[in-house]
Amino acid sequence: NASGEWVNCRLILRLSADSHESQPQVQQRLRDFWEWETGFYEDLVRRCREAGQLNSRLSAKTQTRLITAVMAGMITLESIVPSQESFDKIVAAVIDMLQ
Repeated sequence: NASGEWVNCRLILRLSADSHESQPQVQQRLRDFWEWETGFYEDLVRRCREAGQLNSRLSAKTQTRLITAVMAGMITLESIVPSQESFDKIVAAVIDMLQ
């Protein structure tokens, strides 16, 4: 993800969408991953808030959900309608709005 290409996020999001219900064991592992991932981002959001890098108009849980929902939506939408906007640029714009 440090490359700006978000390869890991794209892979997990596509895998999550593609294995929806047809492979229960894979889906459970993905659910476990998403619980971990959400916790990771929520901790990051809280630390950014404490450092004054994000505002507190929304709860940390809501900010986390917004960031992860945008990432998931971008991957899903891009598989249908490719975008000229880069993934990292969109995520950066959302984070900028939360500052």
